[in-house]
Amino acid sequence: MGAGAMSGHTKGLSSRVLNLNEKAIYVHCYSHRLNLAICASCNIQYVENLLAHVKDVSYFFNLSPTRQQNLKEHIERTAPVAEKVNGLDTFQELFIPLVSCLEEIFLNVNKSFIHSTSSGASSLLKLITGFDFIVALCITRNVFDITLPVTRMLQSKSNDIYDDLNLIRALKDIISLLRSTADQHHQICYEQALKKAHELNITEAKPITSFISKNRKNAPSECVSDYFKIAISIPLLDHLSTDLSTRADLPDPLALPGELDLWEAYWLKFELLATFPLTSCECERTFSLLRRLKNYTRSTMVEERLNGLALMNIHTESVIDIEKVIDKFAINNRRLNLFISKLEKNEDGCP
Repeated sequence: MGAGAMSGHTKGLSSRVLNLNEKAIYVHCYSHRLNLAICASCNIQYVENLLAHVKDVSYFFNLSPTRQQNLKEHIERTAPVAEKVNGLDTFQELFIPLVSCLEEIFLNVNKSFIHSTSSGASSLLKLITGFDFIVALCITRNVFDITLPVTRMLQSKSNDIYDDLNLIRALKDIISLLRSTADQHHQICYEQALKKAHELNITEAKPITSFISKNRKNAPSECVSDYFKIAISIPLLDHLSTDLSTRADLPDPLALPGELDLWEAYWLKFELLATFPLTSCECERTFSLLRRLKNYTRSTMVEERLNGLALMNIHTESVIDIEKVIDKFAINNRRLNLFISKLEKNEDGCP
């Protein structure tokens, strides 16, 4: 489990289980480990600035239906067949409509926006139209996209421990391979950034280096591409590779049968189903579901009804026979009797 209530060494669930059986093995949530590894790699200055600016732009449009409508019009006009993807993929896919929409709000020719909105659009426009922002966006998106399939599998409802462990191991191998071929990987990302900058008439340039400044990378480089390779690509791959190696320490799948034999020897009558969960995502979904169901409008709900609603929301793949539900309501003793009758249709087919 990844929560503190589960992993606490004094009053957590893991400590309570260890008090009952000192041979119990604590298994950390691998989805949480992967998330911590990705978050640790975001400490690079350019990546941190990138995510902060993307967050500011999303807030700028989400807090106003008028701005959302304006952005929607620019998307339909500029990228009508844009594919819906996640996270930074969406931002990069819709980058040109975002810039054109912010320019329109900043110029405010029709006086449709107030001065503070126009000023905010100007600030955001200046932040995201820098060449360093575009390079950081392309590099970060390409690296984080590699972790997306693993994240989705670890957070899925049904997964196999062998498949998950092999996928995590493959992710670590891919990151190590990208680090060993950092020059080729960076060149691919840099060409994407140049193409995006050319579409917006943004000049290729690197930030002014100063040995006095402490808040920016001042790596010596012969060209602009080498500067961003030293400042973003290599540190990002190094951080991610190191954190995956330290946090996502994988158990040996071949040792699982031996662990089962130990448990069978410990419990003379082995009648328990042994499970090895890699993540706590499924139980955390149930907590979130109960938080939505058990609100102030349902404070008097009995336990049987709450359990039924929770199971219906959790197992959405199960098909419920509505006819059986109606029959059950009609048969049970109720203060208001439920009568169901068929309406005969006339010649026109109307009841």
